[in-house]
Amino acid sequence: MKTISAYMITLAIIIAFMVPTTINAAITTDSYHNSTAPLASNATRALRHVFMHNTNFLDSMTIEVLQQQQHGDVDVLLLSLHAHPNLDFNTEYYAVTLDTLGNVVDGTLLGYQGDAINLKLPHVPDDMVFQPDMSVKCHIKNDTIEVKRTYEFYTSSLGGRYLQKNGNIICSFLVTPSGLLTRLPVQCYARETTGDANYLSKDHQLPVSRSTTGEFYSLGMEIMELAQAPISVTPDFNNWDSLAQRMMEIIERYGENAPKNSETLNVMEFARWMTIAALRNGNDFLTWMQANASNEHLSHFLEATLQEGETGEAQWLQERVNALKNKKVRKWWQKWMKTHAISVQ
Repeated sequence: MKTISAYMITLAIIIAFMVPTTINAAITTDSYHNSTAPLASNATRALRHVFMHNTNFLDSMTIEVLQQQQHGDVDVLLLSLHAHPNLDFNTEYYAVTLDTLGNVVDGTLLGYQGDAINLKLPHVPDDMVFQPDMSVKCHIKNDTIEVKRTYEFYTSSLGGRYLQKNGNIICSFLVTPSGLLTRLPVQCYARETTGDANYLSKDHQLPVSRSTTGEFYSLGMEIMELAQAPISVTPDFNNWDSLAQRMMEIIERYGENAPKNSETLNVMEFARWMTIAALRNGNDFLTWMQANASNEHLSHFLEATLQEGETGEAQWLQERVNALKNKKVRKWWQKWMKTHAISVQ
């Protein structure tokens, strides 16, 4: 079987055709309004513990305030970050909450342009198409941040009876009075229309529409939830490990001839977002990995992402390792990086 790294390179080529707590110093929210200029120092301070990449890239990005709303003593900001064209990620959406002094209380990644492709059903009947929309719509409604993605699920064959579903996938976060963000259960609903395309038939039936439950790829949602955990939430690394095992099962099931579907796409997505989330939670993750050294599921995906990463992940890991106060854990990671040939360019 291929190594994880080699397998991910193969998947990357295939999938390229599929995808079009209080923190640091106070900031002044007035400077955010209608800002499309390169990120100022205030914005950088607000986002550097929320941003899901090496923060060295923040200065090369631009920020736009989508919405700002007061919620009691808390200021809630919805931000979009636009990457420099040569960086390997799309427009991303974040929520940040601030206290009365302008300190960051909590924050989270809400999604990125095109991420609905991860929720595409991998296996559908031959005459059906599941087509997600690539846009992400975020807004604050009272004490809730809603993130909406849409899709169509329809009959592709011509003639005969047909089915058309226009679905909505709603991921929401409750803003508590203290400014913490709490994930709410995912809502998925659709408007379903059935009818008969044989218009000349004497038995032709007029279209009938009704509201119904929607559908999405649950594994893709689990990976999205891993990436979109608020900074106030302590990650469940055991759950990450379980996800890694499931990714390994997909790799082993398909072997070298990986098809273009959302199962193989989410292998890539898991490796990428797990690594980024791990580095953002540096001390906790690095300590957990050292304590669970005999379990190598996460290690495989971490290594593959670090070796293929082009947005400073290896440097980020090096910084996290250097900052470790536990000498035993620090030495273990220094040896791990050397063993796996992870070097900072």
